[in-house]
Amino acid sequence: MPKDIQCVSNLPVEAFFALTQEQIIDGIPTSANPWQELWKDLGLPDDPTGLRMLDVGGGASDLTAELLERGADAFAIDPRYKSKWLVDRSAKNFFNAVRQRDPVKRSYLDENFATLKRMLCSMESHPDRYLAGLSTDIPFESDSFDLVFSSDCITVQLDLNYDLLSQSVSECLRVVKPGGEVRIAPIGFISPGLPSEVSARKISNQSRVVNELDKNINALAEPLDDSSFRLILKKPIK
Repeated sequence: MPKDIQCVSNLPVEAFFALTQEQIIDGIPTSANPWQELWKDLGLPDDPTGLRMLDVGGGASDLTAELLERGADAFAIDPRYKSKWLVDRSAKNFFNAVRQRDPVKRSYLDENFATLKRMLCSMESHPDRYLAGLSTDIPFESDSFDLVFSSDCITVQLDLNYDLLSQSVSECLRVVKPGGEVRIAPIGFISPGLPSEVSARKISNQSRVVNELDKNINALAEPLDDSSFRLILKKPIK
């Protein structure tokens, strides 16, 4: 699966390190990863019925649509959820980036187009479930969710900046209920095409955030492949 296909991928190293959150959002197209792929990467429960769940950086995936159909009390946030048009335009920019890099990925793009269509239909029928918001300022009260998760967002797009990454993880922990979990994937993923200095900074920031977690947070890393993991953070019961 192509990850981190960015409009900003050709920047010099110094410019990467100077990117603001707004520039990152503007410079990275929205992916439309099928729910099956994200469900597996995050290790979501087989039966989510009744669970209050939040996808941070949901993009154009149909994961929230699938969760709603399975009976979950599911929500998603993304800065592009201000309108369906923004989601559609950004996802199609992602498709164009994939097509330019690898024109033979027709089946991959067909699957992503279907995912985008389903997500937009869900957004239209359940507008209260898709909220415009940032991972650094999640628009929900503290202790609101049984499970908060983020795939290909916090640790793919924002981990270049330690403060953005740390604040995003803190916000996820804030809105999850005591005894609930935060799941973030991938950890340790090396984005193709990025300068080695940039990849090293991203991995360093991930390690630093995990190492600086409150000692009461139970942290577990589960392998996804030979080099990357999903991070599971369990919030202690008060």
